[in-house]
Amino acid sequence: MNQVELRARGVSPALRGWITNPLRRLLWPLHAPYFAALLDEMAELRRIAAQLAASAADEVRYEQLRNQQNEQERSRPFHDEMTGEAQADMLRRYDALKKDMTAIAHRLASFEEQATDHAASAAPVVAAGVEPARSSYAQCGEDRIVEYLLRVCGGPPAIRYLDIGAALPSGDSNTFLFYQQGGSGVLVEPDPGYRPAYHATRPRDLVECAALVPSGLRPADGMIELLVGENPGWTTILAEHAVEAQQRGKGGVQQRLMVPAITIAEVLERHFADGPLHLVSIDAEGIDDIIVREIDFDRYRPWVLVVETMGSDGPSEYLAQHGYTSYASTHVNRIFVRQDVLAGAVF
Repeated sequence: MNQVELRARGVSPALRGWITNPLRRLLWPLHAPYFAALLDEMAELRRIAAQLAASAADEVRYEQLRNQQNEQERSRPFHDEMTGEAQADMLRRYDALKKDMTAIAHRLASFEEQATDHAASAAPVVAAGVEPARSSYAQCGEDRIVEYLLRVCGGPPAIRYLDIGAALPSGDSNTFLFYQQGGSGVLVEPDPGYRPAYHATRPRDLVECAALVPSGLRPADGMIELLVGENPGWTTILAEHAVEAQQRGKGGVQQRLMVPAITIAEVLERHFADGPLHLVSIDAEGIDDIIVREIDFDRYRPWVLVVETMGSDGPSEYLAQHGYTSYASTHVNRIFVRQDVLAGAVF
């Protein structure tokens, strides 16, 4: 995408220069569809923001609207030309776009670091007998560990996966590497702000835009409050988890949304009742162990599970009772593999 196309989309001169500098031009094709979708979203957002600004008396009213949306303390309705729901939708899209742009900046920084020694050539020279460096999309390289494990255990080239708490489509993802290798699966993510990015970046995957909850926490009406954190990694359905985020300096609650609630049993029945399941990744912000314990291991036998444990043993003892062994830990996540699968590994 060149300067003329970017200008036509309404991108500022500073941002055009940021996007099209030589190194980023080299990296641009890697995420061109994702960037195009975001730029379209930015143009639409600017149009809505302009409409809102025209109907507001000054910027103070806009800031007042944001504060009231975040705290859900609307004591009186606004009488602008836009409806309250349209204003709320605009704000949701604005926050989601900021989140995606932050993720893009982080991902570009990662690409630049990996490409520092190879920017001068599209085909870097690798010494004989030395395997070239491989990129990882996971937080601590979990995807490469799982890839190796599945390979030595005889897994298929294109696997099936379930990603609970998927968040970003590529950054800090335990499953995006397998999508790139031809795999597909189901992404469970309660924050609707990620949906456009999923459609642009991972169109083969199915998306459950819902909060995966323990069966005992599922409300009768099927809806639950989602506490969207200023730090997206701390978005949760647990009030105590949001408090912990603030105490650790991770930011407070940015937004409260009512979202559908589903259980692990419903997801597995809906998508994996008859097909294979090679990888389950669980990042459920405080309820990971409970979700693991609600998997029917008599019926569903994933080859590998990646569970956020933050340095603890997590569900190791429980999974051992169901034929799984702890294969590796990155402190953030623990990787479990089915014992009969590991027994067939050829190292």
